[in-house]
Amino acid sequence: MAISKRIRFCSLIGWPISSTLTGHYMMKVGYRAFAILGGFMLLGGGLILAFVDAGTTRPEIMLAMLIIGLGMGFNSMPYL
Repeated sequence: MAISKRIRFCSLIGWPISSTLTGHYMMKVGYRAFAILGGFMLLGGGLILAFVDAGTTRPEIMLAMLIIGLGMGFNSMPYL
């Protein structure tokens, strides 16, 4: 698998995990908490990626992509 596919895979694995968790707990906690959590996770992952430079390692980028994927799952499920 190419390096770019491995990095992108992290966001693709985080999304279904957080969507499943959100769907399971949304009626107990409420949709607003998950939408806010997802928004902050998207912001955090985006900020990590904003400071990427030549010295950034691959696991750091993969972690940022995982955070973005989790944020997308938490954020998309309440709006469906």
